[in-house]
Amino acid sequence: MSLSIYYSARRPTSISDEEQAEIDKVLARYCVDSRVKRFAETGEGLNWQPFGISPSKDSSAGDVVFEGSTPLPDNTEEAFSAGVVHWCNALSALRRIIHKAMWSVRVEDQEIAWDYQHDRYDPAK
Repeated sequence: MSLSIYYSARRPTSISDEEQAEIDKVLARYCVDSRVKRFAETGEGLNWQPFGISPSKDSSAGDVVFEGSTPLPDNTEEAFSAGVVHWCNALSALRRIIHKAMWSVRVEDQEIAWDYQHDRYDPAK
């Protein structure tokens, strides 16, 4: 049974061109496409899935500026936690770019807390 991480950011103003350029950099930095390809070709590594972003026209509400979900790897004992940490790091970087938004990050129904002291999502809390 595969679990997923879900994320959304809500605010009244849409994402600016400058924010989108920074978002694209973060998405490139945390991209796992090469790992997905390697696993598909060789069966080696974790069974990663690409980071999913829903098109804004498909958003769940009018004020959603960023939203999506990604299945977490689950083919080894360490896979799930490695996936959660990886995507929490990516979402932390995205939250720092998409200012003044109400964020929700969760694995299934379990909300992941934002650590204000360390400015990041901490799945251990």
